Amino acid sequence: RELVRPAFPSGLAGEAEFAFVHALVRDVAYGALPRATRLARHRATAAWIRGRHAGEPLGPDAELVAAHLERALDLAETLRAPERAAIRSDLVEALRDAADHAMRTQPAGAPAHLRRALELLEPDDPLRAVVLGRLGRAHLAVFEYQAAVPVLEEASRLLEERGDEVAAAELAMPLALAVMNAGDWARSSALLAGACRFLQGRPGPALVAVIAEQAMDALIRGHHSVATSLADDAMALASRLDLPEAHRALCARGRALLAVGDRRGEADLRRSAEAAEADGDLRSAAIALVNLVEGLEFVRGPAAALAASDEVIAWHAARGVPTGPLDGNRCLHLYEVGAWDEALAQAEAVRKWSLQHGDAGSAWEADIAVARVRLERGEPTGRLEDLYQVAGKIGFPLSTAAPVVAQAALATGNPGAARRVLQDAIRGTPCGELLGASPFVRLCLRVDVSEIARQAIECGAPSNPWEMAHVTAGVAMLAEADGDLGAGREAYLRAAESFDRFGAAPERAYALAGLGRCLLALGVPEDGVARLREARAIWDALRATPRLAEIDAALAAIGRADAGS
Repeated sequence: RELVRPAFPSGLAGEAEFAFVHALVRDVAYGALPRATRLARHRATAAWIRGRHAGEPLGPDAELVAAHLERALDLAETLRAPERAAIRSDLVEALRDAADHAMRTQPAGAPAHLRRALELLEPDDPLRAVVLGRLGRAHLAVFEYQAAVPVLEEASRLLEERGDEVAAAELAMPLALAVMNAGDWARSSALLAGACRFLQGRPGPALVAVIAEQAMDALIRGHHSVATSLADDAMALASRLDLPEAHRALCARGRALLAVGDRRGEADLRRSAEAAEADGDLRSAAIALVNLVEGLEFVRGPAAALAASDEVIAWHAARGVPTGPLDGNRCLHLYEVGAWDEALAQAEAVRKWSLQHGDAGSAWEADIAVARVRLERGEPTGRLEDLYQVAGKIGFPLSTAAPVVAQAALATGNPGAARRVLQDAIRGTPCGELLGASPFVRLCLRVDVSEIARQAIECGAPSNPWEMAHVTAGVAMLAEADGDLGAGREAYLRAAESFDRFGAAPERAYALAGLGRCLLALGVPEDGVARLREARAIWDALRATPRLAEIDAALAAIGRADAGS
């Protein structure tokens, strides 16, 4: 009678599907069934779909099973049917299956399924801690750190109250990850250390995960050799226990290798992303790709990192994974290449997203990028001391924030504060681990602490091409300050060429200006003026008013000297 018609493609693989010709026909037919019959048929349909999987994961069918059981539970509640508890239990299982599938495909959908499962559980149900743990991980998967922390804390508390110390220790890794990204690195490190001690006598996947996370923790703090060693330990343990490849450890090792100029790190990071995605951990896959973008700056420069981020953004979009952590770092790369207006626009969006998700690291990166642009343009920034304090709280190297905070203090007429922050940062930086030596040395010389500038060169990380360019620029500045103009000229020239190759416009302009000053002092005015004008063109395009004023003053002095002669 043409009340139904075939539906293509079928929603269930291997089955013919039919649909009503009109929603009104469907609703009338459904409404004609007694409620008890509807209840029975919804349960039967859910059981039939589950039975098709023969004990295997439901995959995309999990949401369909959950939908039928939701209708069945609603009817059972209305009828006060005796099978309500059984339906509720089946629905919780279906919702967990639906969340598992979402975590592997579109993680943003997982938290809603798990929150609904929690609503169905009694406060004393033993499953509550398990579902809470999964909900915490689901929040982590979409970088919702503020939401993840209390959920994981509650799950851990329930497990400890039940005496399940092993399960509680297994939650230490995701909880530490959430706490660290929310801005409490000290607590995060303590959680990992405690879990590692407890699990040492119980080697298994949880211990591998904790050691791998300790490797990531060392990486964030700039301790690359420690990160590599811990990552190797985690992978060796996984191999001994015949466990899947430790993709999080691969991520830490890959990024650490790139940081010391070893291009094998790129292969590690790509393999980490592939292994994590195959394991259904899209968050770890995303973080591996974010670290790939960040690591490429070390060996190819910020322009190459920005180009790679386009590929990674497409990957995120295809899987419904937020790009917040990538966007935060992208702000810094945009600053480095001289796309300052885009950096400001990006930072505004990142800041809003970070506040919503509790992502302290991404917010800090956005704030640093904004501060650097405004300082170079001579615009007000307000107090920036918090940027330095936050860097310490989230475990970032203090040397990355110190030049920005020192420059802000100097701009407000407080060179003493600038000296103090630079001194404090250099004290906390191990030899060979200072990142971005060029701005650090530049600020040291501006506030007349050349001895700290020399320490910065010694602490610089010249083991990769990007940091080598920074160290070379720092050496040039010190040579110029010491009056060794020939050495300064050569070092500035090498730095300018490197920064040009990397597409780093602001640092190239600084190097060109230094080169121009050295050439003028060495009695090569024509070449010196040409270099100063090259630098001026860059600063003019960036609207860096204070830098333009410096170069214009130097050019005017040359003009006065020529007129006097």
